[in-house]
Amino acid sequence: MVILKVVTYVWIFFVISLFFFGFISSDTTRNPKN
Repeated sequence: MVILKVVTYVWIFFVISLFFFGFISSDTTRNPKN
C-alpha cells in the first residue's frame, strides 16, 4: 500500500515540524528579538 507509506511519512513530518516549531517558539519567548 503506497498510500499507507505516504500517510506514515506525513505523520513523521508533522510530528517533527511540531517539535521544531515548539522549540523555536519557546526559544523566542526566552530570548525575545525585539
